[in-house]
Amino acid sequence: MKVVIPVEQARVDSPISSIFGRSPFFYLFDSETNQGSFLESTFLFGQSAGIQAAQLMIDHGVDVLISNRCGENAMRLLSAGNITVYHAAASGAAENLELFFAGKLSLL
Repeated sequence: MKVVIPVEQARVDSPISSIFGRSPFFYLFDSETNQGSFLESTFLFGQSAGIQAAQLMIDHGVDVLISNRCGENAMRLLSAGNITVYHAAASGAAENLELFFAGKLSLL
């Protein structure tokens, strides 16, 4: 399973970005390999950033997004791409991964 979290910095202990589409980085964790990597946003300041970010998640085969906020258009595209979106419950990426795998996050 691939889980992605929008983060402010390319560090696993980074705070979560407040808005999915405007996140400068995305932490991508693959539970099958137990490895994480970072995707850098190339559309941070452009129009339709949320839609472009959602398409990036689909292109990378993401199964789950953990975020604080996600726009309507991005949510529609994520849903169409079979990506389940959960509401972040902690301020950091690592903590939210732990909460997700413990089944303690709610749907956004």
